[in-house]
Amino acid sequence: MQIGLLLGIVTVQYLLSASSTIYGGDSGDLVASAISNSFPHPSGYPLYTVIIQSFFRLPLDLPYATKAALASIFFSICSFYLLTRIIKELTHNKVHIMSLYASILTVASTYVVWLYAVVPEVFPLNTFFVLLLVYLALRLESTQNITYVYLIAFCTGLSFTHHHLIVLCLPSVAFLLYSSKNKLLPIFNKKRSIYTLLFFLAGLSPFLYLVYASYMQSELNWGDATSISGFLDVVLRKGYGTFVAGHFITQIASHRFLQIKNIARFTWTDFTLFGFTIVSIGLIYMTKIKKINPVFKKAFFVLLVLYGPFFFFYANFPIQEPFDFATMERFLHVFYILLTIPLYFGFLSIYKLLLHLFTNLKHSSKNNAHVLSTIVFLALFLLPILLFAKNSKYIVPLTRDTTAENTGYDILSVPNNSIVLLSGDTNLFNTQYVYFSNREFYRSKNIMPIHVSKLSLDYYAKYLKKAYPNLSISPSDSLGKILAKNIGEYTFFSVTKYPLTDQQKHLVWIPNGLVFRLQERESVDIGETIKYIEDFWRSSRNKHLHKFEVEKPFLAKNFFQKDILAIYSTAYQNSGYYISENSNRQSAHEYLERAQTLSPNDADTQYVFSLYFAKRNDCISAEKKLDNAIEMSRDSLYRQEYVKILGNCYKDDENKKRIEEKANNYLRQQDHSLSTF
Repeated sequence: MQIGLLLGIVTVQYLLSASSTIYGGDSGDLVASAISNSFPHPSGYPLYTVIIQSFFRLPLDLPYATKAALASIFFSICSFYLLTRIIKELTHNKVHIMSLYASILTVASTYVVWLYAVVPEVFPLNTFFVLLLVYLALRLESTQNITYVYLIAFCTGLSFTHHHLIVLCLPSVAFLLYSSKNKLLPIFNKKRSIYTLLFFLAGLSPFLYLVYASYMQSELNWGDATSISGFLDVVLRKGYGTFVAGHFITQIASHRFLQIKNIARFTWTDFTLFGFTIVSIGLIYMTKIKKINPVFKKAFFVLLVLYGPFFFFYANFPIQEPFDFATMERFLHVFYILLTIPLYFGFLSIYKLLLHLFTNLKHSSKNNAHVLSTIVFLALFLLPILLFAKNSKYIVPLTRDTTAENTGYDILSVPNNSIVLLSGDTNLFNTQYVYFSNREFYRSKNIMPIHVSKLSLDYYAKYLKKAYPNLSISPSDSLGKILAKNIGEYTFFSVTKYPLTDQQKHLVWIPNGLVFRLQERESVDIGETIKYIEDFWRSSRNKHLHKFEVEKPFLAKNFFQKDILAIYSTAYQNSGYYISENSNRQSAHEYLERAQTLSPNDADTQYVFSLYFAKRNDCISAEKKLDNAIEMSRDSLYRQEYVKILGNCYKDDENKKRIEEKANNYLRQQDHSLSTF
């Protein structure tokens, strides 16, 4: 009953803050793939895809993304339930209920755990498998029941069909199994060995979904699993690198050691000094308690190190941009959940210390000591309350925020008979979700989204041809060839200005709001283009995004959504620059102001602003903006352009000379910084 109440509190907290749509990051790709019977980026996540497809069938009038978020909530609650079972195993069913409440409510309200419990993501399911395997291994160690061997084999196979990170759990599980070998080996005959293998293979069965989806040939598939080599390419993440997080990883040793510092800083920030201290006390206390299974203690500390310092040292995520931080923070999920156990023992040790102190007071009975200890201990519930209050203002607004989804709608707000070239996770995944959630509508308008990075893969052209029969495309076609074959039939839009071939120099990419439009250079009507840009921003679903500091301050905390702010900032910057260069309309200044509001530290916006002011002979403002750009960035362009921009702006010799001297000083500073870098 007490456990049920605890899990009920967390369930209500999560349900009331469940995201109403996609959050950003991978969620658009994950949900869109499930909608279209496809599989997302490698390793394909077949088990997760099938599970959220089953959640889509719930008789609830909710969007696809919200139903997928319910899956995250479900597995988060299951993980907390498993934590209560593990703690019961360790304490021989003598659980201090207040310490259990305090620890689980604390972890449930930490930013990372709460956020990824209420958005469509794969990490709650991965964490669930980690705890499930640990719990089953603990039960096996305590009961020596062969049934748990079969369950471990099946769940291990099942977990492999979800996330590669499960491998970090296996050393601890293997250690727990090894401790049971003397009792298990005499009853582990050939027949039972075959059963164990069969259970493991049965667990791998969700991989068949990759084959099924490949034969369906949806253009969203990230691979072709109809052959053994193609299947292995997907499962082993060949495109990313099987044993690395991605192509962006550096091999600088000092960066790896900084990751250990970073994980400590993240934990300190998310748990606060108060929580970090209790976790530390709990880790020490666990080493001292003789009643805790010593085998588990060793296995648990290995697990904590592998999912904490070891993984981040190995993965070596770059953390410079909001998207980098967002990518990294997701992998703290399982580490934070595991910290529930030392947090419990930290709270327990404090309670026992209080009990000891009050028991030793003069004229204090045992009952009075318990009462006094409980009253004082209740003050420790300030920690989960503090974290709830701190993080609710960033997470609860997600229940009604559609920033990520609106980005997809804005990208797809193109005329009929258009091809939209997509790249970059945020643009790509958000657009995919919107497109496949409203597939019939966009196909009736003959709008085709194309993932440019996959054009080099032979299977993708085949999938595109099936989805869009009128598209002229062959497996060996480059983007240039696709443009040449289809430019007469379709209008091309793109989220970035892709290079054009020598035969296409008569074409030009023109900013059209959040995308660029490919047009004949000689047919560009500047007035019409400016009107299109201004109409786009007036009708944009995120047209008030530049007021986020007032209306949506939580966006600056949520890293994936902060990346959306950067995308809109760049689009405003492009719009402002184009209008500034081709007219004297006030909207140019307005768009550059919005770009600066959304990304105050973007040097490019400062640079474009300097061009804007220089053209209008406001040389002082132009100089200030260019100085800002140089201060914000190492880019040599700003220094090299200094005289060209400001020397042409100022008309008097005195200022021209001053600008030349200032530019030379900047260049010398740059040379010095490069020589010492």
